[in-house]
Amino acid sequence: MKKNYEILYIEDESYAFKERIKMLEDKGCYSVKPVEDVDDALEELKKKYDLILLDIMMPLGRNLAEDDVKGGYETGVPLARRIKEGTNKDTPIIVITANPDNRVEAALRKLGVSAYLKKPVDQLELEEEIEKALGG
Repeated sequence: MKKNYEILYIEDESYAFKERIKMLEDKGCYSVKPVEDVDDALEELKKKYDLILLDIMMPLGRNLAEDDVKGGYETGVPLARRIKEGTNKDTPIIVITANPDNRVEAALRKLGVSAYLKKPVDQLELEEEIEKALGG
């Protein structure tokens, strides 16, 4: 596996991902950029990443229209759409959610997400999905 894959981790609950980031970076082949809100994520997505980890239930932010977010919370669907339309269109996306919803999962799979994981996510399961998405 190549060294230093660049991963963008979009998650609004920083306490939930600080340990996960450390565990990924301790593997020695990942560099993880944490982003805690939709607006910062949209700005960060101007850069190219090898992989994106995406929490789908995040506050709306200033740069997504409320009409884009059906049901009021699925910011992950319009955010994944923007990812697939921009600089990271070929970048694998692994979705992580605490509230799985078949309709949301179907929309995300249609957009081409690599995996749809339900919280709490086992670290080993996440690492396996990351390796699979990166072709390892």
